[in-house]
Amino acid sequence: MSQSNEKLKLEKPAGPRMTSKPVKIIGLILAIVLFVTFAFLLKPSETLPQQALNTIAIFLTFVCCSIFGVCPMPIIGPICIVLLVITRTYTINEVLATGFGSNTVWFIIFAFALTTAINKTGLFKRIVARVMMLLPETWGAQVIAFSISGFILNPFIPSGNAKVSIFAPMVESGASQYNLEPHSKGAVGMWMGCWPVIANFTNAWATSTGFLICTAISGEKYSFTSWLGITGVWMIAMMVMWTLYILIKFKPETGTKFDKGTAKKAYEELGLMSKQEKIGMLILLITVILWIFGKNFGIDDTTAAIIGFCLTMLFGLFNPQKDLNTAVPWSLMLSMFCLMPIFAGINTFGISDFLVSVLQPVAGVVGNPVVLIILTCLVVYAIRQLVIDTSGSVIICTTLFGGLAAAMGLPVAAISFSAFVCTSIFNNQALSLPFLTANAATKGWIQFDDIKRTAWPYAIMQVIALLVSIPVWKLLT
Repeated sequence: MSQSNEKLKLEKPAGPRMTSKPVKIIGLILAIVLFVTFAFLLKPSETLPQQALNTIAIFLTFVCCSIFGVCPMPIIGPICIVLLVITRTYTINEVLATGFGSNTVWFIIFAFALTTAINKTGLFKRIVARVMMLLPETWGAQVIAFSISGFILNPFIPSGNAKVSIFAPMVESGASQYNLEPHSKGAVGMWMGCWPVIANFTNAWATSTGFLICTAISGEKYSFTSWLGITGVWMIAMMVMWTLYILIKFKPETGTKFDKGTAKKAYEELGLMSKQEKIGMLILLITVILWIFGKNFGIDDTTAAIIGFCLTMLFGLFNPQKDLNTAVPWSLMLSMFCLMPIFAGINTFGISDFLVSVLQPVAGVVGNPVVLIILTCLVVYAIRQLVIDTSGSVIICTTLFGGLAAAMGLPVAAISFSAFVCTSIFNNQALSLPFLTANAATKGWIQFDDIKRTAWPYAIMQVIALLVSIPVWKLLT
């Protein structure tokens, strides 16, 4: 074990890079110049009235502040609200109605609270252990077991980082029990078999922040099930390609000992199913059934989430005094609530139509949806080499390419989703929050050097999976 101990002497996980003060100042100056130019210097026209110019000015202010890290998102949002009101683009009542009137916002709040309560019971950990026990105890089967477990639990644990925190120690323990040395091909493969699934497939479900951001920015409405029309083909294609890649690329070295009975022992150590787990499982089943079939009874997705959340409180799984502040990503909710009027204004004041007319020559160059999706992916990959914020990439691509997508017969949300999933590129350690979370959760058991060679193959598979989705997207319009 001396070799493994030596390898475990790892450097402290790197945190996200902080934007330097000069860069922040440059971003602030640029934001002010753009705001003044569009809100006060440019003359309104029939195609771009004053409200449209104001919206563009505030949108560009947001983009500059986000990209240059002038201030955090929860601060940028309220500033944008103030600017919308003082420029008389919206009244404060219109702003509040746009934010609080969003069904998506309330769905995310109650879905996060619901799944947090169920996760506390330990039910999700039991599900993972059960899947591992059911599959054969070979390296490949256990890689698939972790991948399937992550896929099953994805819609019920909305936060990718939360899932990483749960799965990372479990994979570490599994690799150790199966005599896989840290940093060996087999150990890294077991981890990589499930890491992208649990960290990045989150965005494909309507219980995620990715769903909130994509639908808010695109301006299109989707239910829990209809959102799978946008994401389902991508998920299946990525699952198949990525799993095959891991099974081939990371197969353990010849002679690796794989003890039998480990999975069964891990499951038995959990003991009998607790009363809270049983209650959590029942509430989860009720909620999922309502999400899928509730429309037949006049129950929408948000109402189903509220019902499930109320049941968790009724049976003591959720404590409002202790859990409410941590269960819901309030900073993100505040940011998105404040920005929704801007996104709405892009359509209301004719900005999207103006962009389509301006970009019409580009449409001839882009030519077809395949080129458009590839261009979207490349733009996001380029942005993510410098910027840690994910929503900014989605906003930029949706604004630039959303109108072209609609003209080509694609949902605007297809562009938003394509941009969002491409933000998961992990070739830059400091800008990959899921990796940093996994590194911390396993106390350095997984290092960036172990996984970095898989980043670009993953990026290429992303593009392929999105392209395969195009025929389905065309059927949705």
